[in-house]
Amino acid sequence: MTPVFLAAAAAFFAQIPASPLAVSASSPAVAADIERCDAMLLPRLERYERSRSAANARSALRAARAARESLERLSVPSPLEDARREELTFFNHVIIGISGWLEAPGRPGARQALDAILRRGRAHRERAVSGRR
Repeated sequence: MTPVFLAAAAAFFAQIPASPLAVSASSPAVAADIERCDAMLLPRLERYERSRSAANARSALRAARAARESLERLSVPSPLEDARREELTFFNHVIIGISGWLEAPGRPGARQALDAILRRGRAHRERAVSGRR
């Protein structure tokens, strides 16, 4: 391979944005902060989904609000900004969905509506993890 080809290839690949996972691997402190935000919420959300109790819903709601506030304060490198936005969207879906369910848990369709909101939120979270838009 010629030096000209190698230089052209390097210039081409430099234009491709790094994936969020690659950037997070090169920014371990940021990755750890994001993981802490997830750790605030995910176990509580899973506990709520297993039990469907109002007490666990309130716990998940508090955790989602705390995680969102922490992530909003977090400064991330620009290649991680899209992933951060998707993760915040996930937290917002959890907050909106659980808040609505807590207001009327016995309303017909309330559980199905919450499940749909959480599915949409998880789609955003998946985009955050995978780097897709």
